[in-house]
Amino acid sequence: MAALKARALGLLGLALLTLTLTTPYLLGALGAYLQMLCAALCLGALLLDRQFPALKGDPAFKFLLVAFAIVVIVFVPTAKRPGDAAYSLNFVMLLGFGPVSRFLAGFGAPGNVRRLANFALAGAAAALAFALYLTVVAHYDRAPGWETDPIWSAEAAMILGFLAGLGVAIPGRWRAVYLIGPLFGVITCLLSGSRGPLLAIPVLVAILVAVSSRHRWLLLAAIVAGGALAVLALDCLWPAPLDRAMSIFTIARGVASGGGAGEVSAGTRLAFYQAGFAAFLHSPWIGYGWAGKMQAVVPYLPGDGAALVAPHLHLHSDILDFGVAGGIPGLIAYALIIIGPLLGALRGPHDTQYSARLAAALIIATGYFVCGLTYLMFGYEFHTELYVCLAAVIVGYCRDEPIRPLVPATQQP
Repeated sequence: MAALKARALGLLGLALLTLTLTTPYLLGALGAYLQMLCAALCLGALLLDRQFPALKGDPAFKFLLVAFAIVVIVFVPTAKRPGDAAYSLNFVMLLGFGPVSRFLAGFGAPGNVRRLANFALAGAAAALAFALYLTVVAHYDRAPGWETDPIWSAEAAMILGFLAGLGVAIPGRWRAVYLIGPLFGVITCLLSGSRGPLLAIPVLVAILVAVSSRHRWLLLAAIVAGGALAVLALDCLWPAPLDRAMSIFTIARGVASGGGAGEVSAGTRLAFYQAGFAAFLHSPWIGYGWAGKMQAVVPYLPGDGAALVAPHLHLHSDILDFGVAGGIPGLIAYALIIIGPLLGALRGPHDTQYSARLAAALIIATGYFVCGLTYLMFGYEFHTELYVCLAAVIVGYCRDEPIRPLVPATQQP
């Protein structure tokens, strides 16, 4: 019976690593629901073993817990219709960080950062393979992933790719192979025709270069050369999605010169940003609630604002979504979500994986923050749950020594 229990818990740990690092692009929202199920099973396993369902003293757990409490306190009173208060449950996934990080901490081992990089590299490769299938075989104009839209799936693929890139900082003969992870992520992003995630690339590259202990200029040159070759190859083989992605430079020039975005999608974002900021200034302390954030910006939109809002469910910016919905308390909740995993990694054990763990936390925090400047990352199942589980893997799993493991070392994933 004990062996069966150990095997089941080991499989649960393996499922969490796979769903978090390898299959997000392939499973989309379905993967998020499976991650939620795994989080519930982690909670049950810890409670049955009479263990506290979180890492004691972990600032990441405390920050995410407080962020959820703020969301509930702010969003429930601002509900205008029956059922609006339930939108606070869009963030209930934040509570899963505690049990998942604590459960995975029982599998701590010296080589876990390399395992994270291996799983993420497989995820980046799977994402690229599926994106190529969608564009080459199925003739999609933009590769959307599965059960997600092109932007969300591109963001997930790119973050997984750069997490795989952490392998270059691990001593070993074949560590240069991990450089293909970021390359896979960027190519998948280009095939999706998504422009916002491209803004995160310079910062993520800088993190990888900084964490590398030697040959940093060579590493930077290799990344730049690989990216340039990928762009040239896509320009020859699949120019349509690449042209859309590269139009970001034309849009930036138009906005900087005062001539406008010159494109419907970018123009809509600019209108939302201006109207959202005006709505926030009108009610900076209370906000309008998660359900009311779109209607709140209508009076500040040009022309028929209601018609512009109608097809959209968010303001294409995490900062504005939290600010308009929850006012300054909402922005505090957002800051706690972004900062929490960073502090969890920073306050973790100073073992052999400390630097890589901190770099991984920087990658997900920076990636989600920059991608959230132009699109919603939190408040829907896919990326909220993915962020929570990525943070839990980094803070809980990537450590040299296990914390009161529920299973023997031989059953670890």
